[in-house]
Amino acid sequence: MLKYYNIAGTLLLLACMSLLGTSCQNRNQQVVNPWYSGHYHPKYVQFTLDNKKGKKVEMQIDHMRKRIYNTVPLPYGTKLDSAYLEVIMSNQLDAVLRNVSKETEKAFSSSDTGKINIEGGRLALIISRKDLPTLTYDIRIMSYGYDPDKLTWDERTSTAPTGVVEAKVVEHNSLHYYITRDAGGAGKLYQVDLTSTSFVAQEATLPVGLLPKTLYNDHRGNAWLLDEQGQLFSSADLKTWENKTPEGVRLTQILNDQELNPDKPTSLSAIGTPQNEGDTYYIYSGAVGSMKQHEAIPNGFPVRDAFVYNYIISGTQHSNILGGIQANGQPTELSFFTSDGVHWGKTPYRYSSSSVPDTGGLFIQRREGQQIMLVGGLYSKEGISNNIKISEDRGITWKSLEKSQLPGKEFTPRINIAGTSVVDANNVEHIYLIGGVLSGDRSTQEVWHGYLDTTGGIINSFEN
Repeated sequence: MLKYYNIAGTLLLLACMSLLGTSCQNRNQQVVNPWYSGHYHPKYVQFTLDNKKGKKVEMQIDHMRKRIYNTVPLPYGTKLDSAYLEVIMSNQLDAVLRNVSKETEKAFSSSDTGKINIEGGRLALIISRKDLPTLTYDIRIMSYGYDPDKLTWDERTSTAPTGVVEAKVVEHNSLHYYITRDAGGAGKLYQVDLTSTSFVAQEATLPVGLLPKTLYNDHRGNAWLLDEQGQLFSSADLKTWENKTPEGVRLTQILNDQELNPDKPTSLSAIGTPQNEGDTYYIYSGAVGSMKQHEAIPNGFPVRDAFVYNYIISGTQHSNILGGIQANGQPTELSFFTSDGVHWGKTPYRYSSSSVPDTGGLFIQRREGQQIMLVGGLYSKEGISNNIKISEDRGITWKSLEKSQLPGKEFTPRINIAGTSVVDANNVEHIYLIGGVLSGDRSTQEVWHGYLDTTGGIINSFEN
């Protein structure tokens, strides 16, 4: 539907009041024309695809370069044929929408309704102005020319260290490390070159019984880690670790660091239980060494093996916790969120137990944290999986990738995979999947590499 609003009179009045106080006259009481006299332009443009209740695509307007475009490209494979258009002008104007791709035009006025031909996605909005030059805005409805969920995979000929039952890839001082645990609880540290996937063992004194997947980097560049006894350790270089366990507490899950200022001490939030109270779990938070016990965890809250998605909004850290095992040993079927690290509420969505694995899944934050990839893991119903899922809403809902988007038949079901996402100097994203435990508790040394082929670019971008 085509809509117009005559707001020129309002704009003129506001401009007069702003430029000249309460009067639009100069010192000689002469009428002064506003500086933008005769400046007519589009104020708002929106397309609705498919039908009046379909996907709304709000467009950005660049008046300097006379461009109108959607800042977020539409999904790969989006069909562009027709749409409803809503345009708000700064005055009642005659306008023409030209389909550059099809070489067709449609003139419209405030009484027009019906669909607009947008086939091809390249359009021009031509605005006629009495006694003034015509304005022409270049419209581009942009979409991905590549599937952002389809990676190109290959299995590396190099192999990961042997005997690893749990591991994690971490970045420290711009280098990547692979921290591992074997079946006996002993740990090792490797520096890993992801490009060549070569592993170099490092001299390090790691906590006995360490749990690599609990490793957390705070905002000061320090690493924090739990062991199987519930002790908390800290390290500035990943090689030397210091026991920082709060007195009388056994911790089971590190949640986040609430102090975002890197010049102030770490203020951790974690799940734990007093050593003399059995299975009553609480939220603990505060400066390490003097963490305070808060309220008991909500019903259904995981106490271990969960993934914590941390993100910052307006300078405040928020967190979602996904999956994991409850105090009764059963997997959780709920997800929770917090904005203060202490008080957690259920997210307004209850997902089934098959949405995320009970344990052993690899969660990777992609695209500057805007997307989460989930690889493998142990599910109550399906058992050990090699599936890959994607969430675009901080882990609330998930979609499984098609078989054509997975690494291949050789990528068999596994748990406790280590991995990470890296964007190279050419802005190409790479995913690395390292090791894991296959069915039958046999660890693997496989290294898989996937990269996002962006050669398709963005369709209808101003660069093509």
